[in-house]
Amino acid sequence: TQPLAHSNAGLNDVRGARRHAAACLPSQAAGLAICPTGTGVTVSVNLVDGSLRWAHDARDADVPGFPARNLRTGLSIPPRGDSGLANLPLVAGGHVFVLSPIGEHLSSVHLESGRPAWTHNREGVEYVAAATDKTLLVVGPRQIKGLDMSTGNVSWRRHPGLVSGRGVRLGQERYLLPLKTGRITCLQIDTGHEVGLSLPPITSSTSLPSPMGSPSAGNVRPGNLVVAGDWVLSLTADRITAYPQAKRQLSKIRIELIGDPANDRLRLQAAELTLALGQHDESHRLLDSVVDSDDSRVSRRGRRVLRELLYLQLATVGSRPNAQAASLLQRLGELA
Repeated sequence: TQPLAHSNAGLNDVRGARRHAAACLPSQAAGLAICPTGTGVTVSVNLVDGSLRWAHDARDADVPGFPARNLRTGLSIPPRGDSGLANLPLVAGGHVFVLSPIGEHLSSVHLESGRPAWTHNREGVEYVAAATDKTLLVVGPRQIKGLDMSTGNVSWRRHPGLVSGRGVRLGQERYLLPLKTGRITCLQIDTGHEVGLSLPPITSSTSLPSPMGSPSAGNVRPGNLVVAGDWVLSLTADRITAYPQAKRQLSKIRIELIGDPANDRLRLQAAELTLALGQHDESHRLLDSVVDSDDSRVSRRGRRVLRELLYLQLATVGSRPNAQAASLLQRLGELA
């Protein structure tokens, strides 16, 4: 056995009550287990012989003891971050990225030695989400940021809405992020651009099938996400919801459209699925074909989704000629 850390606030002590909800799950890389301890100390253990490789202490050296207390009220200062969002050490590019609930900074340390590389103020950051060769994606309750992997400087910043859980990586370059509006948005990690999104259904009474990423009836928000085969699973406090991934669903819808090409409901489903996958041009074409549908529910839903697509395209207006922006605004006016 290898002792990892000592806490002066036990689980049966009121001071350590919040530790009940904080899972200390290790990350593994290069024969090492990177273990958070819930005390502000992260340790690296050799998996072959159990020896301690290094330890990183995120606690503020100017604040003696644990937990810290408010100087005015004398009450304990709770750990930072949401205990419902797992915040595990992330290993990428030969570095470990640590965001301790006790510390004030996100730290990058070398995997082999534990030597600090850089720190970034954790203000507005809830968890470390994913990393590419260039960008570290960090998520807060109201914003997301892309940090330069080598320096920790902010490369981009976005405000997609209030985050409702921990997202999940799709492939090498994209990340699914659940939002409290009921949407699940798909982001490019290196740029932060929203390349796809799924909207919640209008009401629970509609008979239209819900698109991938939409919560079921009853305004269920997506929670912490995980990918399992062809499914995206969402875990909240009271339920697990399974959504089929958009790519598989779209293949089925396209086969049905071959046999019934004039079916507005199928075209609407195809439009929402292509939007979720970031295929904006095809989604726009399909939505234009259903906004004036004889089925009022299809028409209303089609107009709503088309407006969201136009807003999404306007978000990149900085890279578009003014004429293109003007045409998007004109189309939005027509849908008002």
